[in-house]
Amino acid sequence: MCISLRYCLSVYGGTSKENLCRVQKVLNYAAKVVFGRRKYDHASDLLRRLEWLSADQLVSYHTLSLLHKVRRSGEPEELAAGLATVAEARGRDRDVVTRQDHLLHVPRCRTEMGRRRFQCRGPAAYNALPPDLPRLPPHLFGCRLRRHLRVGSDLRRD
Repeated sequence: MCISLRYCLSVYGGTSKENLCRVQKVLNYAAKVVFGRRKYDHASDLLRRLEWLSADQLVSYHTLSLLHKVRRSGEPEELAAGLATVAEARGRDRDVVTRQDHLLHVPRCRTEMGRRRFQCRGPAAYNALPPDLPRLPPHLFGCRLRRHLRVGSDLRRD
C-alpha cells in the first residue's frame, strides 16, 4: 500500500486539492486499520501517533527530496536543465551580489495549473526552507525535512 500511495502522490503532486483529499482519506483509513478504529473515529490523533505526514505534506516532502537530489547530483538532466538560481536566470555580473542570488529562480506562471508544475512549485517550496536545510547532505536532508514539515503542521494547528 505504501508504494501505491507514493505513486499516487507523485502523479497527484501537481493536481487539485480535491484529488489530494482523496489521498488523505486513504491515509486516514489506513491509520484507522492500523489501530483497529471504527469508520467515524477521528484520524488526526492516529496520524500524529504514527508520525505520518498529511497528503499535502507528503507531496511537499517528495517534491523537495527530488529537488534536493537534482540540485546535488544534476540528474536527471531534464529536471536539472529547468532549474537555475536567481543570479543565473537574470544573467547578473559576478561582481554584483545580492542576498537572493543563491535562491532558486521561480518562473512566472499565469495559470493555476502552471503553478502546480514541478518547475514552479519545487523552487518556491525550496526557497521557503530554513537556510541550513538545503545545505545538508542527502542522507540527513530527508530526516530533517520530515521534522520541519511535522513541526510546521503542529504550529499551524495550535
